[in-house]
Amino acid sequence: MSNNPTSEKSVLRNSILSRKHTFRRTKVVDKETGTVYEVLQPSIAERSDLRKSVTKAGKDGFEFDFFRFTTLAAVRFTVVPGTTERVFEDEDFDQLASCPPGGIVDQLSEAAAELCNVEEEKEETKKP
Repeated sequence: MSNNPTSEKSVLRNSILSRKHTFRRTKVVDKETGTVYEVLQPSIAERSDLRKSVTKAGKDGFEFDFFRFTTLAAVRFTVVPGTTERVFEDEDFDQLASCPPGGIVDQLSEAAAELCNVEEEKEETKKP
């Protein structure tokens, strides 16, 4: 790089802005039925919007609802394998949230949380 800070800035900036970003996918196999689902990594903006939607002001600061976040992430980012077509609609949230723990909804939620780069312990101390 040159000694010109503007030139260095341009190189650094362009190294990110000009690159084609690839979003990861995780296959999830339903333990009960063998059905294959795919969870798509969201963009930073999608993750931020989702995070804001499940964070509320509380008496001790902000309260982040981790389980609502991960379930809603599963709803929004579970896609037909090999596509970007969503499997679920936002209206499916209540029905999926009423499923028993340890099943396919938890499997999808865990994959979504990992792809969102969100961990419960870290999120409890953040502000939106």
